[in-house]
Amino acid sequence: MYKLGLTGGIATGKSTVSKYLQAEKNVPVIDADLIAHQITAPGQPALKEIAKAFGPGMVSFDGQLNRKKLGGLVFNDSDAREQLNQITHPRVYAEFERQLAELESQGVPLVVLDIPLLFESNQGMAYDGIALVTIDEKTQLKRLMNRNQLDEPGAWNRIHAQMPLAKKQAMADFLIDNSSTLAHTYAQVDAMLEAIKS
Repeated sequence: MYKLGLTGGIATGKSTVSKYLQAEKNVPVIDADLIAHQITAPGQPALKEIAKAFGPGMVSFDGQLNRKKLGGLVFNDSDAREQLNQITHPRVYAEFERQLAELESQGVPLVVLDIPLLFESNQGMAYDGIALVTIDEKTQLKRLMNRNQLDEPGAWNRIHAQMPLAKKQAMADFLIDNSSTLAHTYAQVDAMLEAIKS
């Protein structure tokens, strides 16, 4: 089974590529963000640990994790971000391993591991290849400000909380430039899949 790590920078369009692989190419995708939501759902141990570490205000009145409030804290405080990662990452990667084992037992030839912070938080997972979705910094800033309704300093904080895209590019096996049309992006994904098969 070929394990393809899929990553990017914030607002580079990784989700667009992930959805295309799953919906149009029938490639199974294990999504770190989806797992992170599941492990921080009401009643889950990770949510209790987050409330204990950062205060009960991180949990909304309806018992849900207040992601906006938590994001505002961890994107401005590297120590808090590291503390949060220590709570969530081991649980996320344990679920990754469980799903991978299940897919492997089914004889699936290719699986995509969709991990936003693949380079920043690698928990010793092995990949056969890594694909990076990338755009120029100016477009990234604009997209993030629009998507998250952030002012420019707030958007830069989030971009700079991650490893620079240029550094990630040097470590990736496949680069997918998402700064043009969707058709251009999808064509690059198709070419990558052909390269993996050959």
